[in-house]
Amino acid sequence: MSIVFKEINYGIASRIGSTVYLHKGLRKYPELREALIQHELGHSSGYTKKDLLDDFGIKELRSHKKDYYNFILNTPSSWSEYLPVCRYEGQWIISPTLALYWLFAIGVSWIVVSYVRSIF
Repeated sequence: MSIVFKEINYGIASRIGSTVYLHKGLRKYPELREALIQHELGHSSGYTKKDLLDDFGIKELRSHKKDYYNFILNTPSSWSEYLPVCRYEGQWIISPTLALYWLFAIGVSWIVVSYVRSIF
């Protein structure tokens, strides 16, 4: 199966099937772009437990954190990468990794708010 690369105007980088989507603004960060490509190529064409674990600790970006955060802070259209639901080429996609992040964050927030309310 050959991999197709497409540039998009939102998000950062995602692999869906045999297509890797990359934000067009990553051209200004060639080393970060290459690290993201390597990360996305490491994913399977489906979504497996390995893919989930790879997303929790993206080792390819460790040496590119400064560029990564500069890109995110200077590119508001990349912020959609952190939503658990995205639309690629007319198809709605749910990211299991981000869905878990959001469920965890909402759960922790609910516990904290419940606790704070109980003491006041």
